[in-house]
Formats: sequence, C-alpha cells, structure tokens
Amino acid sequence: MSKRKGDLLSLLSKIGLFLIVVGLIAYILEFSSQGRYLEAILCATVGIGIFLLFALGLLGEILGNIRDLNAVLRGREKEDTEHPA
Repeated sequence: MSKRKGDLLSLLSKIGLFLIVVGLIAYILEFSSQGRYLEAILCATVGIGIFLLFALGLLGEILGNIRDLNAVLRGREKEDTEHPA
C-alpha cells in the first residue's frame, strides 16, 4: 500500500498538538501550585478542546483508512468474479 502525500505533515501536526497539551498540563500544574485556580481552569478547558480536536483528527484518519481498505477489498472481489478459477 502506498503512502499518502500528507502523512509526514499529519504526523508533525499530531506531535505538535501533543506538545501543546503537555505544555498546557505544565501550566495547569504551575497555576494550581500558585493558587491561581481560574487560570488553571482556563488552561484545562483549552487543553480539553485541543485534545478533542486531536481525537477527531485521529478518528477521521481511522475512518479514512477503513474506507481505503474497503475500496481495495471491493476491487479484489470484482477481479475474482471476472476471472473464475
């Protein structure tokens, strides 16, 4: 199976999102230790939103791969019916 063009860019964006979430966790811990709870809640909300975007992107990628595999399997079924053994 050939690689799609955007695989490297997709990987880099996922790594970037992961690093942003890790940075937000560090901010949450820092704000919480200083007693600045409203800022910590704001960071947690932003982190949850970014995590949901990451999860939706991952789900889209999984569904795209399933669609590609179904297309390949349908193509093989069509080949099998055209050339009986």
